[in-house]
Formats: sequence, structure tokens, C-alpha cells
Amino acid sequence: MITRKSKYDLVIVGAGLSGFAAAVEAADHGLNALLVEKGRTVGGTGNYVEGMFAVESDYQKQHGINITKKQILKIEQDFTHHTADMRVWRDYVDKSAGNIRWMQKHGVKFGSMRNLGTKGLSVWHIFEGHGFAAIHDGLQKAAESKNIEIVTSTKATELRLNDNGEIQGIVLETYSDNERQFIQAPYVILATGGFLNSPTLIDRLTDYDSRRVTPMNSGKNTGDGLKLAWSIGAYKAKGFIMSFGGSLKDDHTPAYEFRGTDINNAPTREGLLWVNQLGDRFANEDVSANWGVGGRSLARQAKTFGILDQSQIDYLSENCGPITGKKYAELKIQIKNALTNNAPFLTVAKTIPELAQKIKTPNLQATIQRYNSLCENEKDTDLGKDAKFLVPLKHSPYYAFEFGDGAFCAAGGLRVDPQNCVLSDDGQKIRGLYAVGNDAANVITGDSYDVIVSGAEAGYCIYSGRNAVQAIETETNR
Repeated sequence: MITRKSKYDLVIVGAGLSGFAAAVEAADHGLNALLVEKGRTVGGTGNYVEGMFAVESDYQKQHGINITKKQILKIEQDFTHHTADMRVWRDYVDKSAGNIRWMQKHGVKFGSMRNLGTKGLSVWHIFEGHGFAAIHDGLQKAAESKNIEIVTSTKATELRLNDNGEIQGIVLETYSDNERQFIQAPYVILATGGFLNSPTLIDRLTDYDSRRVTPMNSGKNTGDGLKLAWSIGAYKAKGFIMSFGGSLKDDHTPAYEFRGTDINNAPTREGLLWVNQLGDRFANEDVSANWGVGGRSLARQAKTFGILDQSQIDYLSENCGPITGKKYAELKIQIKNALTNNAPFLTVAKTIPELAQKIKTPNLQATIQRYNSLCENEKDTDLGKDAKFLVPLKHSPYYAFEFGDGAFCAAGGLRVDPQNCVLSDDGQKIRGLYAVGNDAANVITGDSYDVIVSGAEAGYCIYSGRNAVQAIETETNR
């Protein structure tokens, strides 16, 4: 047998942040739960998150951070253009401070508080040791101490319904020897992390081009939970990409190798000239200060380049960047190494016409001439960029950095109610089936991730994992 028993109160598919939150909550309620992970190790993309959202928390009160629940709800209602489910947001916000205390009760430690972007709010509660420690030193130990059974290298292949259309159980299969086992369980929670590693689902469920999306995650998020739910009639809902903005385009190098490097951040983070495949400007480049919105602007282009001249390289190497406030001390050596290694994302030329020819952008010369005139007049009458970011390009050599749209996760694909129960094509509950974390997070988003309210996705993993189990506990006690 794959598992110790053949019958459980609850099966949780996916042992990431939301899956472990559900498992520990199940243990708190005395439920006999099984946690199934297809990978050899647990944690998934949750291993890499930094912290979680909360408002009116004990930490905030102690440090005089006066951000209110009402303020957060207004921000998210406006940012998502009323497409987020504000019933969910209201409950999520109300319970967010309690979720911090619940995490601490189960061994998770928090350090400082941070924000993202130039206007981010101080709502991001950072885990000590980040997500890896929060999961392995906190939630996993709590689950194991309460005898939650965890099986790895095992995939869920089929959901089965009874004659009343309710969850009857789930079929598991091992990767090592393809052993199969039917597990009887009246409740199943899908916590498989979304679909960022499925180009087919990115193209089907979002308006992003999967060829331009650069994933930075565990590599295991292939939409497994969505496919299981769809196979029994769940609604196929649109999803969203949690973009972190530009990421150097190199199909042979994992995105995490560029994360935080000077050569990646200089052209993508500092509000310098961006052009598309034709060599045209397409956005106010200081939009890069908000990763989610900046990523959306990149997604609408077939190709994107950051164009810098030597004087800008020199300036950033010796001074602080205008948006990040960071000095790019390693930029020149990283550029030299990239050129030596013929990195596909970097092109250099002595003249702008030569650069335009090399990267096949026919309008680049005219664009730079126009852009330089805007810089000289200190006013961007074309796209409205702040004058402090208007820096002309006049000093050879000239550099083109090609970048795609970096992403941490792709969430959604299922429609859930406020209790995280999965809904069918006709909007009715599929009794016994729940989805949490990235598999259901489109209920709290619009078309992009809001970095103003930092940590909302990780916080939702905790909230939704607990919320689903609490709904199950209520259901079983009726």
C-alpha cells in the first residue's frame, strides 16, 4: 500500500505552503488527514516566499504602523477594478492578524517587516529563514507531531464521485513503480500550486504569451489540481500571472541566477528606456517600480529591450539607481562576462543604427532621437514619465538588454466560493472538493498582482488552507 490506511477524513493534494496550512489546521481539529506530494521533497514554491500579509497585527500595533483593514479593502477594490471577490478579501483581512498568531503558535518565527515597490505598505511580515524555515521548521514539524501522514513521490490521478455527485475519494499512483491505490475520503483539498510550469495553461487561461514568461518557482506547478477538478465538471476560470517585471531572456539559464543581479536590475528596474520588437517605446518606464503593473506592460509586447548607453552604465556603477536606490558596483564586470560568454540577452554596438540592425528593431533610431529631445526638454509629453528619469542616450557604445516577463506563480483556473469549495460549470458546489493557495487565488486578484499590499499571495495560502478545513469541520458537524 502507498499509505498506511485506505480511508481518511481528508486528503490534501500538494505539500506546499497552503497544503501544510491545511494539514496543520486539520490536525488542530482532530481530522484524520493525508498530505500527498508528487515531488521527492515538500515545500514547493512555498520554500522561496519571504513573508505573508497581515493588517492590524500585534507587530504593527507595537511599532505604531497605522494601516487599517478598511484602507486595505479600498485599495484592493480599486486595484482589481472590483473583479476580486470582496467577500473573500473582507474575511481574509479580518483574519490576517490571527493567522500570524496561528503561525507563531505552530513554530513559525517572524523577523522584520518590509514592503515592496516605491509605495508599498508595511504589511509584509517576513519569515525568519523565509518560506523554507516557515514550512520545514514550523508547519511540517507541527503536522508530523500530530501524526498527519505525508507521502511523497506520489501523484493524484483521479477524483471519484458517489451517486450523489459528491467526492467519494481519490486515486494515487507512485512515480517509482506506478503502484495505484484508491483512497476513500469524503473531502479533498487541492493545493497544487497553480500552473506556471505549463505553457499550454498559461496560453489558455491568461493573456500572457508563455514564450515570454520566465518562471521562478519550484518547477512543479503544472496545473495538476486544475485538471483533476476539471475532469469532474469544475468551471474553467481565468487565471493571472504574478509577475515580478523584467527578467533577462536566456532560455538556457534559470531565472533565479539573474534574480537580484546588477545586469538584470539596471535595465529592468531603474526607469530607463524600454522598447519593443519594432524599437518603439510602449510604456512609461518608471512603471517598473510596481512589479505587477510593470509586468503587465511587458506582456503586451512580442519582445522587450532595455537600451542603455555607456554614460548610464558608468553612472549606475558609481551612484545609486533612481528607483531602487542601489549602487550597481558589479554591473561592468557582469556585462564584460556576458559579452565574453556570448550571452543571448545582451547586444552591444558602436552606433544606434548598428544596434538597431543587430536586434532587428527598425524604429529604434527614430525612437531614440525623439526620446533624447524629450530628455532635453525635461518633459515626457509622449508617455508622461517623471522628468527625473529622463536620461538621454548619447555616448557610445550602446547596449540592448533583452528581457522577458519574470513570474513567481500563475494562479487561478478554478472558481471557488468564500469557503474555498470548488464550483461546477453551472456555479454549484462540488460537494467535498476544495481548492486553496494558487489553485484558487484568482478570487483575490484582478489581472495582476498588487505589490502595494505585499505578501498577499503567501498570506492567502495560509488563510485559504485554514479556511477550507474550517468549512469542512463545520460541514462534518452538521
